[in-house]
Amino acid sequence: MQWDATPNAGFTDGEPWIAVNPNHTWLNAQAQYDDPRSVFNHYRRLVELRHQLPVVSLGDFRMLLADDPFVYAYERAVDDTRLLVVANLDGAPRTAVLDGEWSAADLALSNVERVSLVDGRIVLEPWAAHVFVR
Repeated sequence: MQWDATPNAGFTDGEPWIAVNPNHTWLNAQAQYDDPRSVFNHYRRLVELRHQLPVVSLGDFRMLLADDPFVYAYERAVDDTRLLVVANLDGAPRTAVLDGEWSAADLALSNVERVSLVDGRIVLEPWAAHVFVR
């Protein structure tokens, strides 16, 4: 594990049995803490969302776009709250057509800066994942 930017990436003060990756100076756990766009902080926001919205863990599940090999999308619903998760599992941009009512939903979380959901049509950047709530 690359813990920090120090020699041997914070793994040991001794001689490691395998060379440390040269990217350890910028790709390490410590750098994740202060980067609001990091994977670490994204997962923190996911856990926070799970605690804030019961629909994340308690809602009924409905798969959407089951035949799409690149877009993973599903809805969850509990009481009057609905949640939409849509993710592009490909390295190329993808477009998905969803129910138009989602265009009025609030974006709760995303791993990218640009999100376009208009009339149920969403353009997904490569590896993008979004969570919408209604």
